Amino acid sequence: MPASMTEKNAARLAASVPWVCRGADPFLSYATVQTMGFDAIEHPFPYDLPPDEVLGLLKRHRLQMALIYAPPRYREGERGLACIPGREEEFRHGIETALDYAKRLDCQLMGVLAGDVPPNADRDVCLDTLVDNLRYASDAVDREGIQIIVEPICRQRAPDFILHTLDDAAEVLSRVQSPTVRLCFDTFHIAMERGSVLQEFDSHRDMIGYVQVANTPNRTGPGEGDLDLAFFVDHALKSDWRSWISCEYVHKPESREESFLSWASGFYADGRLAKGL
Repeated sequence: MPASMTEKNAARLAASVPWVCRGADPFLSYATVQTMGFDAIEHPFPYDLPPDEVLGLLKRHRLQMALIYAPPRYREGERGLACIPGREEEFRHGIETALDYAKRLDCQLMGVLAGDVPPNADRDVCLDTLVDNLRYASDAVDREGIQIIVEPICRQRAPDFILHTLDDAAEVLSRVQSPTVRLCFDTFHIAMERGSVLQEFDSHRDMIGYVQVANTPNRTGPGEGDLDLAFFVDHALKSDWRSWISCEYVHKPESREESFLSWASGFYADGRLAKGL
């Protein structure tokens, strides 16, 4: 695995702003996640403010940007366009926009959403388009020291999405043939595809560049679903995972903000999770 994306020689937690502060203005949520105890965030689409204003918010709240995504037509709910034939120029423009933000925000990870297979489209042609677009994205970011993250999404959430499993995504990465392009490991999507999160993590370990944790079946947090997320984090840390772990789950309104990370206190105490800024 490439060198850690974190500031210290230990893994770090990040808050996925759209999930942790579900329904709130994401930019106003920076203060909230700081109160929760986070010092880093994942903000998929920060493009409603100029990058310098986003940077100002990060500095004000002592936060680091762990991950942003290249923008599809996100205001319309689009789940990416990287696999869609005929939209290559739009994809490239999105990569350039995300690259500009990533550089200004000192963000070292850029997510690329593969997208849905359009109605009546040939899936193999869409896969070829996805591979070509990821090669373009890899070339664009490589000189800046940024990595591309590719995420499968389970069928129950996105039945037409072109990548449903880690094996689907890993096959695409094997065609792209770039160390700059890595897998996103999301416990929710893995488990919803009937995969064992521990086995899937171990078998794809060398290709994973980013971890997201959420419980099934409702994207809740540790102790609130079918998965033992603390046990998974312990397993990942024991396997020498030293990069980002994003909390991409819903914060229960009745819970105090200060207690949001209580499940992780032991990992901080033994030094396997670190604070950055």
